[in-house]
Amino acid sequence: MFDLLSELRQLLAPFQTEIVELARALIQTPSVNGVDDEIALAQVIDTWARQHNLMSQIVGTDKRRPNVIVQVGEGEPGLLLTGHLDTVPAGDPSRWMYPPFEGVSADGRLYGRGAIDTKGGMAAALIALAALNAWGKLRGSVRFIGVPDEESGAIGTLGIKWLHANRLLKGKGAIYCYGGREIIVGHRGVYRCKITCSGESAHPGFSATQEGIIGANAVTGMARLLLLLEDRKTDYSDTRYFEKYRTMISAGTTIQGGTSPNIVPDRCTATVDMRLIPEVSAHDARQWIDAAIAQIAERYPKLTFNVETIAELPAAVSPDDAAIFRALEQATVAVTHIQPPRTAAGPANEGYLLIERGIPTVCGFGAHGANAHAPDEYVEVESLIETALILRRARPEDAAELTTLTIRSKAYWGYSQDFMQKALPYLAISAEHIETEHVYLIERGGRIAGYYQMDERAPGVMWLESLFVLPEEMGGGVGAQLMHHAIDLAVSLGYRRLEWESDPNAEAFYLRFGAITFAQRESGIQKGRMLPQMRLELTPPSQA
Repeated sequence: MFDLLSELRQLLAPFQTEIVELARALIQTPSVNGVDDEIALAQVIDTWARQHNLMSQIVGTDKRRPNVIVQVGEGEPGLLLTGHLDTVPAGDPSRWMYPPFEGVSADGRLYGRGAIDTKGGMAAALIALAALNAWGKLRGSVRFIGVPDEESGAIGTLGIKWLHANRLLKGKGAIYCYGGREIIVGHRGVYRCKITCSGESAHPGFSATQEGIIGANAVTGMARLLLLLEDRKTDYSDTRYFEKYRTMISAGTTIQGGTSPNIVPDRCTATVDMRLIPEVSAHDARQWIDAAIAQIAERYPKLTFNVETIAELPAAVSPDDAAIFRALEQATVAVTHIQPPRTAAGPANEGYLLIERGIPTVCGFGAHGANAHAPDEYVEVESLIETALILRRARPEDAAELTTLTIRSKAYWGYSQDFMQKALPYLAISAEHIETEHVYLIERGGRIAGYYQMDERAPGVMWLESLFVLPEEMGGGVGAQLMHHAIDLAVSLGYRRLEWESDPNAEAFYLRFGAITFAQRESGIQKGRMLPQMRLELTPPSQA
């Protein structure tokens, strides 16, 4: 695993700039549902894919609203990566810090409509395919599909359903390229309807209106119905991963009624959006609405109601033992050293269409970002490729920068100038050290954020000479990445123990990795300053 990850990191390194440019190009190609056809965005993806020697095709029943399919490798796809081409509207541009379709990069974020939902994720998926193609060792194939018309209700008529009917929906497991670092194994369902209340118009000034002989207010009738629905108590789910959710009824998400200020309104329409847990079906949701209507109609017999279903899709969850979940967990731990939790999503997406067609699906996993469907939508640039923290072997020309980093990192702990002056000879990193020892560093934002240096001390024992992180990067995971990499490297080289001498201020950091302090040694620079002698027993891969 270590060798593979190191090789993939090196392959991804040249794409660090390109992934941002690709995501920006996708954002700069508007694809607002109901306004822009998706053909222009599909063509951008198709052109990019062909330039990178990837197989690509644009297909669909509607030539202006097609799917785009990109593939690397031969044979039936094992992994399917999915994103939707369309976006919601940007809304009022004046509420955005930056124009919503310019793809402005600022403060480590890429802003624009679709940045996190799902153009940033699609860019990451495409870059992954290009890196796999450059790697040249892929067995089987990986396919990406960009589908149209998701934002209208995730019905999938032009996209997933059409692809499946035409035998183009292939994969043993799928990842939908939404953002986040939780493994979304399923999502709540949706029942959405338009309700029309019909009453009787009348002049508000007549005594017959006052006495209720004529007139029936459709707007207040609708208001009573919506409040009754909103007040309905719903139970929390007992289904695994859905326990934090209950059926959510959002009554009156849109509403229209009345024709004039001096006419009793005889018509009102409203939409109701219900988010369903696995225990509640669309049929159940409709029965709740019908029961509420019957209650209102009994009290106000002049009012009639008509319900038109707009969208219904079930809550969905993939089998818990699906291989895609285990593979994604293992890969995430290997790259980030963080165990991603499994959970279900409150919002629905097209994951259910894949699950229904026999493809276990991660219904969301990808880059970090925020403000989907809101102003200032963004994706964090570094998260577009998790290995934006480029971990590479140091080169001799890095020696001066590594020495400066070491001095700054040591000084962070508040040592006196006299101490630092005496310590300087021990803090210098030479080109010779880099050439003869294991020295690896992490780059972030064009500078070295941290490094470690180690070499063999005795047969079976690797000595961790140093591990330093820039003060401004401390607490951001750089040190943990370096320590995990050092452990992985030592294990891969056959060492059974890692030993080192720690700065007293760093002892607690190392203890978190399972290390022990087995002795103390007095510093040769400052009398009475004791240096923890630490070690970590390494587990060979066969015993892990």
